[in-house]
Amino acid sequence: MAKEKKGISLRHIAKIYQDPKTGKDFYAVKDTSLEIEPGSFVTLLGPSGCGKTTTLRMIAGFESPDEGEIYLGGEPINDLTPNKRDTAMVFQSYALLPHYNVYDNVAYGLKLRKLDKETIRKKVTDILKLVGLEGREGRMTNQLSGGQQQRVALARALVLEPGVLLFDEPLSNL
Repeated sequence: MAKEKKGISLRHIAKIYQDPKTGKDFYAVKDTSLEIEPGSFVTLLGPSGCGKTTTLRMIAGFESPDEGEIYLGGEPINDLTPNKRDTAMVFQSYALLPHYNVYDNVAYGLKLRKLDKETIRKKVTDILKLVGLEGREGRMTNQLSGGQQQRVALARALVLEPGVLLFDEPLSNL
């Protein structure tokens, strides 16, 4: 479904936070380099707190690296906002908009891209059919099971047809 698959290159990235108790800086991610080929399926595996989510958030643009460079499809993306990157992320918590129904949750990113209503309708209808939520377009997200909510989050990411699709702990709620 994705248009052009893109490779990711992390070159000596780091993210530094300040410990609220001590006031001292600590590395959430330190001097990390990684090459991911286009079309690859890669898993970041490690214990809780080792920087997996922070790394994904930096690739997606929700966090900025304090050191190093991130490349997507060979182009540097450190200075690009999340909406300017060819990525989509499915969050562990799903990050659904509770005041929107299923249709509007999935259509949200397409509306931000200012696609016409008919294109949005077709894309949303097609993706909801793909994830098995056809006929639930008008339901509010709190009326769905956890698995259905997860599929809404997946549909919202897939409908954008990103070059890179990121999942933060996609199996944690199954």
